[in-house]
Amino acid sequence: MKKSQHGVIRDRTKTGSLKPKQIEELDFWLNISKNGIRGFSPKEWRIAHIHFKQYSLMYINRSISDLETKVVVEVGCGPAGILPYLNNATAIGVDPLIDEYKKVWNLSDDKVKYICSEIETFEIDIQADVVICWNVLDHVSDIELATRKLFDTLKPDGELWFMINIEDSSGSRKVVKGSPDSAHPFRVNVVSISRLMKKNGLFWKEKVLMKDCLNNRRPILMGVLGKSICNKESQKKILSKRKQLYSNLR
Repeated sequence: MKKSQHGVIRDRTKTGSLKPKQIEELDFWLNISKNGIRGFSPKEWRIAHIHFKQYSLMYINRSISDLETKVVVEVGCGPAGILPYLNNATAIGVDPLIDEYKKVWNLSDDKVKYICSEIETFEIDIQADVVICWNVLDHVSDIELATRKLFDTLKPDGELWFMINIEDSSGSRKVVKGSPDSAHPFRVNVVSISRLMKKNGLFWKEKVLMKDCLNNRRPILMGVLGKSICNKESQKKILSKRKQLYSNLR
């Protein structure tokens, strides 16, 4: 048996091959499903959480109406992502725990195609107009691979709607890696996350730094990123072709 920091006791035989950080995240939502939180009943909290995410889009000059008729992928969607109340959109939610959430929360009415997968490894047969990555990237197992997947998932003119907690105060220009078992294996600051995005072919179109008043944590970075003409790997291929062309001209 295992007791998480959220006080939910779970039988390890029922968690299968889930990673310790995934068990902790699952316990957080199981605790809410049983007890509610901040005066909300479980159902009220899920609805409030969805609407809070939608409301927060105003800070990046975007809205739910922008997603109509679009292909929208939300990675790390959990049981209360932005997608459930979208109208007229192709909505795809990706989360490695979604099958576990379905056992606890009624997601059958959601007009969403849910995929049980980590960000680094999920596959879809279409590219997205918008990818939503809301407080997710510091939870992944491989932040570099996950960022490349975000790039690959977007259409050439697509947008990444992004939010992350700024937990690193060291001034590092690189993402700080912690314990892989932690719920937040990676810590970033504005410089390190911006460098990671740029390296993988994404550039800021909108960016705002805010205080997380709800949880009294370090600041939150929110923004919209566009897809550069090519990422670092593509640039290498282009340079290689140029060198070959120049050598043929000699």
